[in-house]
Amino acid sequence: MKTLPRAALLLAAVLLPACGGDGGTSARPLPGDLTVSLATPNADGALLIAITGPDAVGAVQPAAPGTVVRAHTQGTTTTVAVFGTLAAGPLLRLTVPDTRQAGRYTATVREAADTQNALRGSLAGYALAVTH
Repeated sequence: MKTLPRAALLLAAVLLPACGGDGGTSARPLPGDLTVSLATPNADGALLIAITGPDAVGAVQPAAPGTVVRAHTQGTTTTVAVFGTLAAGPLLRLTVPDTRQAGRYTATVREAADTQNALRGSLAGYALAVTH
């Protein structure tokens, strides 16, 4: 008779995690880094980028070697100036409070300058993607 209650208890312990209970951790933020990647038709020397999202961005670091970044956050918008020899590919790493919100962050090129620091007349062909 003791075997049946033990078996039921074991079965309940095995099946309980499948019910979606995670001890309340699903509501907790998952801090970490997101990557901002650049698509550009040009070789650039500087970019001015606006990043918006559900929460303020923490640290902003270069993801491309030889680049320098300066960032200023006001509310949930971070303005980033990126300097260096800029090409298509990963550009920035952003520390955010919850990486599960990656799809809610957007990045937009506001200004671009060539390697001689002349502003580009058009931003056609520029695109930024924010990914986890």
